[in-house]
Amino acid sequence: NQGLFGGVAGVTKPIPAGSLRHVDQNVETAYSHFYSLSLQREIAGSTVATVEYTGSTGRSLYDLADPNKRGAKLVYTGVGSPSDRPLNQYGAFNTRGNRGKSQYHGVTFGLESRRLGNSGLQFTVRYTLAQAKDNLSSTFSDSFNNFNLGYLDAFDPDLDYGYADFDVRHRVVFAGLWELPIFRNSEGATRTLLGGWQINWIFTARTGFAFSTFDCTNAQFAVCMRAEDPVGINKDATDGPGTGSPNEFTLLDLTPIMGSAGAYVNPITGNSEFGPWPASMTERGAFRGPGSWNVDMSLSKRFRFGDRYALQVRVEAYNLFNHANMIAYTTNADVSSFD
Repeated sequence: NQGLFGGVAGVTKPIPAGSLRHVDQNVETAYSHFYSLSLQREIAGSTVATVEYTGSTGRSLYDLADPNKRGAKLVYTGVGSPSDRPLNQYGAFNTRGNRGKSQYHGVTFGLESRRLGNSGLQFTVRYTLAQAKDNLSSTFSDSFNNFNLGYLDAFDPDLDYGYADFDVRHRVVFAGLWELPIFRNSEGATRTLLGGWQINWIFTARTGFAFSTFDCTNAQFAVCMRAEDPVGINKDATDGPGTGSPNEFTLLDLTPIMGSAGAYVNPITGNSEFGPWPASMTERGAFRGPGSWNVDMSLSKRFRFGDRYALQVRVEAYNLFNHANMIAYTTNADVSSFD
């Protein structure tokens, strides 16, 4: 089957421009600096308080960008149309380079006891206050909240420097082991049958992850700008009324900024894929999703037989309270399609 080429002289069919998987010929090895400081003090017998700082600085991190984006030829040289690329014989340049960067700071306050008096209780509690920023949280923009592949502006990576997709401001962990004092000091058959009870638990809680909200109204080809917020709405998407669908809630009402949807258009290209974007455009990671908490626990009984043998029976419960944590469906964070 020769299709359009069958039996007709002089018919041609152009082959579409190919997209390049291009590795920067000057690519370097990505690296990070890690640094920390820890202070510990025993405040009672077998009980220690700690303050720890941990930081990391990522530089020359691997990124992906398209310097051959549509419209760039017109914007930067004044020649061509909004659909022209700097090199029209090629499609998008999926260029792997080194313009990614990150910064993390975290302070952890801890309290740990290997034996609290004669209670049989051991515990550790940790609270971390942290901040993680970067201009690209994964080389291939894996998160569902990444509406663009790579940067918003391939020629200005710092425009995307903001809270990382995995940024969590507050996190706490409380774990312990309690050997119940019931018949703990007894001997013989009494200790075997009635003693040896133990409770273990792990409680974890954190605040929500950062995410961005986009405006794809005038995204003519492949790039969505971030949504404008000229009124300063609440950016915490933590809870809200039910939508009428099972287990679905409106966590963030974007109605107050809907009037700004599609308001920005680049005067040269007639779309929103090139800046300078308005000052009211929200920063990357400016919004915050719901937090999460969980409790795991076990109850065990040890039967001892002399000094050499023991049998343990355990009951374990994961997510003890059958608690469902809210999850933000950030693929809906687009004012051109959702409110």
